[in-house]
Amino acid sequence: MVSTYQGFRYLIYEEFEPRGRVSAEVKISWNEAGRLSAGEIRIFPACTAEGQLGCSNLSRAAMSVFFIGPVFGGREYFSILQRGGFYLSDQGPSEPRPLDFEVLLANSAWNEPVW
Repeated sequence: MVSTYQGFRYLIYEEFEPRGRVSAEVKISWNEAGRLSAGEIRIFPACTAEGQLGCSNLSRAAMSVFFIGPVFGGREYFSILQRGGFYLSDQGPSEPRPLDFEVLLANSAWNEPVW
């Protein structure tokens, strides 16, 4: 089974100056046991018209996307990091990137099925 999620990140800088948004789509595969397995993140390209959705309209800025495994109480660090890509306002988005949720969520209850 594959689930698809779309997310938006609105960037605000000094003195609450808006710089636009970066839009991304994450596809997640579930295995037969109900655990997250693989996935892919795709950051959407620049909008071509005002008011469009499903595109990025970031101006004069850059943004990187990272996925961090669960950080447990009493620790101030994370051990697993997956780079999800980036968006540069003058170059656009990176290529779609694979995600490995089995590695990202290993040794945690975050990948245990609830049914």
